[in-house]
Amino acid sequence: MRSPLPVAAAALALWACAGPSASAAGALDLTPFGLEGLPEPARRHVVAAASSVAPPCGCGSSVAECLRAHPVCRHAERALHLMASLAQLGATAADIRRELKAYYASFQAPLAAVDLTDVPCRGRPDAKVTMVEFSDFECPGCSAARLLLEAEADLPGSQARLCFKYFPLQSHPHALAAAQAAEFARGAGRFWEMHDALFEHQGALQTADLKAHAASVGLDPDALERALADGRSVERIQRSKEEGRSLGVDSTPFLFLNGRPYTLPLDGPLLSRALEDHADWAGRQGWGTD
Repeated sequence: MRSPLPVAAAALALWACAGPSASAAGALDLTPFGLEGLPEPARRHVVAAASSVAPPCGCGSSVAECLRAHPVCRHAERALHLMASLAQLGATAADIRRELKAYYASFQAPLAAVDLTDVPCRGRPDAKVTMVEFSDFECPGCSAARLLLEAEADLPGSQARLCFKYFPLQSHPHALAAAQAAEFARGAGRFWEMHDALFEHQGALQTADLKAHAASVGLDPDALERALADGRSVERIQRSKEEGRSLGVDSTPFLFLNGRPYTLPLDGPLLSRALEDHADWAGRQGWGTD
């Protein structure tokens, strides 16, 4: 399965680590920004990237220049921490420049108008950032992403909420039936309980398994079997998938933040910093300056 959102373990395999010259290492002191413990060669990659990546707020020609002149610029500091997280996953300075270029460009892209009518969401309804995940219950990457996304939405005082959209892949033989079971549970007000049960037992998605999962969350297993047999929710699930395709979704998990595709690896520190960026942007309708 190819995913635009590799989790940390997958991200490690994507990038080969080849350090820049050691002469770049003294260009920026990382200590004031809490990165003094960053190991080599990650530190060298961060320092090199910081000298060539412009901060989104326009404060200086590079993140390093901005932080030397204006060390309280939270946009530049956040960019530095994004660089550090990427480097710890194995990204080189060139990888970091490419990843951040795509990431900051996504803020200028047209917003995806995702239909959230009767879509299960968790987190504060008034959250500044809406995370919309197109997901497949039989996808290992989606299973790995689940706890990370839920933790962000459930965090006390979180600025983000999570909404779930179906995108069962044809290559996963049980994904459509699992989505039907989740939709059956949504109709009974038990979507998230079933969502968690399906991901926690990803290797058990046969009809008998789905009935057992229904019973475990307090639903009628025989009613679920009838719903699976008559296919009552298939059309709704396929509409969700067709909508995803129209928005550029071609794999899972695929995440939108306030209608913008999330382009970075799906790693905890990276996602947290990105949510801060999107919340800032939503509050100011742009980057603004400090």
